[in-house]
Amino acid sequence: MQNQQSSQVRDTLKLESTLYTLTKKCVKTCKKFLNQQFEIEEAMLYDTLSNNKEINHHFNVCLDKCTHDYAALHQLIRMKFMKDLDDVYQHNQATFDDFYR
Repeated sequence: MQNQQSSQVRDTLKLESTLYTLTKKCVKTCKKFLNQQFEIEEAMLYDTLSNNKEINHHFNVCLDKCTHDYAALHQLIRMKFMKDLDDVYQHNQATFDDFYR
């Protein structure tokens, strides 16, 4: 029971940490985008976002795209890792089988 609870807490902390990191990276990326596209300084960003609906829309689209790209990349990396892991296991198993023939 306690082991299951500690596992759930660990998973929750990992998720929150990942979401925090993702949010921080995407906000930084989108701030840079707004600065390049609209020449908005970081000090004026929040005033501009709350007063200008077009720029706010661009910022939200940027955040959505960044989040989607991060998730897609993470999924591809995970799939490649699992494939590589399977390939190594199969190679090791073949070596083991050859050794004991």
